[in-house]
Amino acid sequence: MTEPLTACGKTFGMALLVTLVATPIVRVIAEKIGAMDHPGKTKPHARPTARLGGLAVFLGFTAPLLYNIDLLTGKQLGILLGGTLVIAIGLVDDIWGLPATIKLFLLLGITYLLSRYGIVLTLFHNYYLNLLFTLIWITGVVSAFNASDTMDGLASGLAFIAGFAYMLVAVQTYQWAWGLLACALMGSTLAFLRYNYNGANIFLGDSGSFFLGYILATLGVMGEWSTHPIKAAVIPILILGVIILDFLYTISKRYLEGTTHTIKEAITYHGVDHLPHRLVAIGFSRRGAVLLIYLVSLVISIGAVTLRNSRPVDALLLLFQLLLIFIVVIRLVDLKRAETGHVPGLLGTKKETL
Repeated sequence: MTEPLTACGKTFGMALLVTLVATPIVRVIAEKIGAMDHPGKTKPHARPTARLGGLAVFLGFTAPLLYNIDLLTGKQLGILLGGTLVIAIGLVDDIWGLPATIKLFLLLGITYLLSRYGIVLTLFHNYYLNLLFTLIWITGVVSAFNASDTMDGLASGLAFIAGFAYMLVAVQTYQWAWGLLACALMGSTLAFLRYNYNGANIFLGDSGSFFLGYILATLGVMGEWSTHPIKAAVIPILILGVIILDFLYTISKRYLEGTTHTIKEAITYHGVDHLPHRLVAIGFSRRGAVLLIYLVSLVISIGAVTLRNSRPVDALLLLFQLLLIFIVVIRLVDLKRAETGHVPGLLGTKKETL
């Protein structure tokens, strides 16, 4: 057991170091080619900021895994291949822009490629049904993670917490190859936070949120997190629960309130109406809102880690607990808004995102 843990530690350290070195270089490149995110109504940062941070995270994630390539199976190599395609798509989007429909079709192709490496859900006895639900899961998590990248350090911090939870479950279940991926994710996102946290001088960009969402989604698909199918399905949902619920709640609310009129509009609408924005609107600082969401995500992830030796009904109860926690938080925010009257700032614009 010592050797795999040592490999995980080295993977974490190398990912951390590579990302720390790569991020300033990537920032300079982004400034040179004009890949900048400019302030606007829904973008309150004070100055134009580089948005190719996803490339630095990708380099930090990939380098230690290639160094330990002899420890990886074909499935992990398939994820690396898919991740390379995902980051390429994201970089094109960050520099030149890509319509959401094009990104969706490309993601469909990558999901099919992954299935040929055996990276596909096994819910049914029909390959095409499994492929369909794998596409729904990966597309949903990528979209939710893209939407979560709304404040300095939020998406990268949530990815670190999710990676930490995946790593703990991988150690519990002796899935060392998946543990290596989780450690690489932890190292690269923690290092990126050095530049991306409160007062960021570089953003993940669509390339980063696209890539991190993809990695978290594929870890959820492939990790044999439990021998029981219910627990195996619930663990990744809990780990990513805050991101997923905020996304589903926000797009549903937009549609029901008439802010958007189609499901596509509800997803592609770029508004400051996600949970962190609502927390800021009732008086939290941006840093405070991010830290609170970190805390909630960590609490739920701890529940996921404890599921290995629990009963399947415990998994369902934890899922119900996640839903209740989210409802309580949203309700408290709404009550606070009602006390203070209309809070300006919960607005948005249409934006092509996946």
